[in-house]
Amino acid sequence: VLFSYEEVSTMFPQKTMIRAFFAAVVAALSLRWWDPTGTGKLTMFEMHFDAMPDLQEYPMFVLLGVIGGLLGATFVHFNIKISAARKDGTPFRQRVHIIVEVAVIALVTALTSYPLTFTRGLSTITIRSLFQGCDSAPKNIDMMGLCEGDQDVITPELICSLVLSAFLRLTQMTFTFGTGVPCGLFVPSL
Repeated sequence: VLFSYEEVSTMFPQKTMIRAFFAAVVAALSLRWWDPTGTGKLTMFEMHFDAMPDLQEYPMFVLLGVIGGLLGATFVHFNIKISAARKDGTPFRQRVHIIVEVAVIALVTALTSYPLTFTRGLSTITIRSLFQGCDSAPKNIDMMGLCEGDQDVITPELICSLVLSAFLRLTQMTFTFGTGVPCGLFVPSL
């Protein structure tokens, strides 16, 4: 509910914001009570840490926040330019029908996603592998080369693959967000 609110929140009145927040709280409490996944977790990828981060780890969290902010600003900047170029009445829209645009974007997304391990599979499998610790990973979960037994694997090839996958997804989402599909291709490309 909050995600949908975030997507369309440019001009919501305060009454609607309060209703959306109340609906999100009711949904979260209902999911906690019902436990549809049978895991006792509210979300599919909930994490639990027994200890607080060490003081020396906080600069890395700040660095991650700065990098995330810069990547978000880059995404917004280029997405606005792309959306303006494909609006109704532009030369692009006069030459390319919206259905053709969506089909081409879907085809390019599929072709560019397949070669990389972390973009090929379903997003839920990839996210689970990235957030699951090697020491607590069930044997039936494909860890996508992130683990050897109970030990984490960190190789230059793995880091390069992760960075390339992140860049590819950022590029795909920049073009797909705002297409002529109700959700765009943003959500499926996650």
